[in-house]
Amino acid sequence: MNKLSRLNIILLLSIVVTAYLHVLIEPAHEKQFESWNELDELIIRHIQDYGHPAQRVRLRSVEVNDRLTRRIITVDIDPSYTQTDFHRQLQLLLRPYGAKLYATVEFPERISTIHVLFDGTVARTIRFQRVDTATL
Repeated sequence: MNKLSRLNIILLLSIVVTAYLHVLIEPAHEKQFESWNELDELIIRHIQDYGHPAQRVRLRSVEVNDRLTRRIITVDIDPSYTQTDFHRQLQLLLRPYGAKLYATVEFPERISTIHVLFDGTVARTIRFQRVDTATL
């Protein structure tokens, strides 16, 4: 058996072991929501824990198609508010439920929109909206 064949066998074995470990180590979801309203409550409570009173938070539903309605949470924020730490802490809060988060940022306003995904489907969208501090 030449050197190239041995390297190919070792490479193949490492791929098989890696795939097996990936399946074996994939974390199971420790928690589950009993309803989607529980997700809304958890997100809104997290928003309020970050100092945003209820009057700055709006929840609305948008019909995506005849089978899917998505909830959008809009949060009025002070122009100096940074959204990065909020995003990071929300990810840590929702990780045990199997949620994945990603954000888009609009420039030059630096406004984040955070999408909460379950099984690759956007379940909730959180939009920050900067408002003049005099109106808050």
